Amino acid sequence: MELYTPLRARTQTRQRAFGPVVYNCVNVVFVRDGSAVLFGDFGRKLVTSGSTVLLGPNVLIEVAPKDSVTYSVVTLDIDYFVDQVFWRYSARVSDRLDAAELATKLYPQLFQVIRINHESLKQVLPELDELVDLSISGKFTERFNRMQSLWFGIADLLAPYVATTQVEAHNSDMRHVRIASTAIRRFAPLRADVQAAAYLLRSAPAKAWTLQDLAESVHLSRSQLQVVFFASMGKTPFEYLKMVRVELMAKYLRESQLSVEAIVRLVGWRSRSHAASSFRQLMGMSPSEYRRFRAHLL
Repeated sequence: MELYTPLRARTQTRQRAFGPVVYNCVNVVFVRDGSAVLFGDFGRKLVTSGSTVLLGPNVLIEVAPKDSVTYSVVTLDIDYFVDQVFWRYSARVSDRLDAAELATKLYPQLFQVIRINHESLKQVLPELDELVDLSISGKFTERFNRMQSLWFGIADLLAPYVATTQVEAHNSDMRHVRIASTAIRRFAPLRADVQAAAYLLRSAPAKAWTLQDLAESVHLSRSQLQVVFFASMGKTPFEYLKMVRVELMAKYLRESQLSVEAIVRLVGWRSRSHAASSFRQLMGMSPSEYRRFRAHLL
């Protein structure tokens, strides 16, 4: 099993579509060569060589390469990211809980595609390649300072291009709210009861779940389940179930000839209109449009 680190980088080439998938971390993706279409609740976005994609946690996304796409991705644990916000805005916040709340206000756009200028890109790529090499080496502890230095250099070049919201926050203004970042490790929730609840929803998405049924299955009260599930996953149990059903719908639309109506029933929805609305919300297109789009890629 790969050793967990809060900062890692990889370069890879993909020729086949993958997803929909959701991550419990922050990903910064640099497209090195080729192109791909990304789609989710942000709609459809074409990314090409030179594009940089900023992907926050709990965003459902699918990637469809056009022939092939080569990219480097820097992955940050949410706590690691929040810690950087804490020190950057230490004059404004009193603790990391404040920093977590401030981060959600500063970066409300969890999906962004940006293009940095050519000269900045030339500076980024060698640092990115070295970060990938060090990440693969497995010597995170020994090379921690150098890896952080490389990441900070990359982040500094990206910063002017990232869309943020101006927040004038002071200690007295901040509400001390615990959010998902405090419970996340290994890019997934560690709480056993949350993992169990998510597993049940993924294992039986077609079941007519009630909050009471799910809570009893993991030995929590309904209110406890709501709180701990949202804290770990950034979604309520039923928002998570909706995401699971959309992922499954997309799989059937890609890989079977079943009608949309049959797929809707198969994944657990009783209303086609509700299913279509949920699918469009997360994938940026209707089920029929998605099937035609994916058929066009073949």
